[in-house]
Parts: sequence; structure tokens; C-alpha cells
Amino acid sequence: MSDVIRVGRYHIANVYKPPTEHWISTNLPPVLPHPAVLVGDFNSHYPDWGYQEADLDGESVQEWALNSDYLLLHDAKQRGTFHSLDLCWISWSILHSSAFLPQLKVYSVRTRLYS
Repeated sequence: MSDVIRVGRYHIANVYKPPTEHWISTNLPPVLPHPAVLVGDFNSHYPDWGYQEADLDGESVQEWALNSDYLLLHDAKQRGTFHSLDLCWISWSILHSSAFLPQLKVYSVRTRLYS
């Protein structure tokens, strides 16, 4: 359900959960060594991500993120963002990395330009 690569010291995962499957404790998204980025189609719903109600998968992913120190960076329901991926989670340690912060600013500008 996920492919992981390493770029420099960053671990990056592409996550996909088919809509007919469910997150259970044995197949939650991977907890990668920090710093990490997880992007993809989680097929899960949670009010903090713009949905009216949470589903069981959304509750599982939200709990996984809180327990694993991940922060939601991208939500497809936000205006002015890309629509080809569902959610993007980053590890909190990325916020303290001066090398990554300029890239976050560039990403923010690009999403506004191409939306």
C-alpha cells in the first residue's frame, strides 16, 4: 500500500489505500524515520480535513498521525491546492529543518499559481 524512497536524509512515501479496503492496526501507513513526508490517496474522511463526518478509516489515520508526530501539510479540499493527491503529511521535525522550509514556501506559491 505504500512505496518508500529516501532522498538525502528525507524518507518519502507514496500511500494508496483502495476505497474498498480499511485501515486496521496491521496495515496503517508506515511510520518512517523522521524527517519524513507521506503523500497519496488515503481514501479516509475526517472533519479536520474538510469532511462533514469522520469514517473509521479517517479516525484511524488521524490517530496514527497524532501518535507518529505527523502534521497535515496538504488537504485536497483546501482552495488553491492540487487535486491529484488526497493528503500530505510531514513529520514535525521538518518544521525545524531550515533546509526544507524554503521548499515549503515555494510549494505554497506554486499551488496558488497553478490552481
